[in-house]
Amino acid sequence: RKHVLCDIQPYVCTFGECDLFDHFFKSREEWFRHEAQHHRAKWFCNSNNHPTFDAEPGLLAHMEGKHA
Repeated sequence: RKHVLCDIQPYVCTFGECDLFDHFFKSREEWFRHEAQHHRAKWFCNSNNHPTFDAEPGLLAHMEGKHA
């Protein structure tokens, strides 16, 4: 099974807008690390009752607009 999974490289990013949409990850771990770090991360403002962001640009815009 391991040999087959290495040969067919079934691990691709499941986010269509990703720059690596056509990249084949060499292992499940590499694929999972990519998705966890680039797509499934949450960005938080440390102030109470402020929103959570799915991507860094949203948090940066919030910080510039609300916290100078």
